[in-house]
Amino acid sequence: MKLSWHQLLGCGLGKDEAVCRECRSQFLTYSPPHCRGCGRTTEEEPFCLECQRWDQKLGWHLRHQCIFQYNQAMKEYIHRYKFQGDYLLRKVFSGIMTAKVKQEEADVVVPIPVSQSTLLSRGFNQVTGLVEVPLATPLAVVEQEKRPQSSRSREERLAIPQPFCWEDEHFRQILIGKRVLLIDDVYTTGRTMYYGAALLRQAGAKSVKSLSLAG
Repeated sequence: MKLSWHQLLGCGLGKDEAVCRECRSQFLTYSPPHCRGCGRTTEEEPFCLECQRWDQKLGWHLRHQCIFQYNQAMKEYIHRYKFQGDYLLRKVFSGIMTAKVKQEEADVVVPIPVSQSTLLSRGFNQVTGLVEVPLATPLAVVEQEKRPQSSRSREERLAIPQPFCWEDEHFRQILIGKRVLLIDDVYTTGRTMYYGAALLRQAGAKSVKSLSLAG
């Protein structure tokens, strides 16, 4: 019998586990060699072909880490948590996501924002729900075509204009000289992260790393 996510949340083997080890084993990490850009497995060391293209286009590349692969188990989890709005499911990975964020020892942790329309319909930002650390929210979404990223093809995602703006210009001063960690739930083409990182770099951040639950 296939268990529901609510049942999975109750079958932890220890007080600090949200799901049992058998269920957690469905979520896979990336094996080396890792791309120095996106953190995923690659045979084109030191950078995968996609990160090489970003470097050629921008003259710089992200230092990103994907905690898990975006496999079928993770896709199902993201769908139920993010798109079906089951906020309780944040507990499945909030512990490991929070631990990874703390390991980076960043001065400022910035979540990728969601639009106001998405926030009203979903009721929460899925990224901020995954971490339990103080967050800065300097970025906002420029309201454009109301179409979710998940429905766009790779080519469409890469072609969209800068989707972010400053929530408050005052944040520019706060970021000067700071080590910034940009976080998101899923890394696909990298476009969202690169757009966010570009604004943070332009504001004078000393360094910008990025982290996602999956990719």
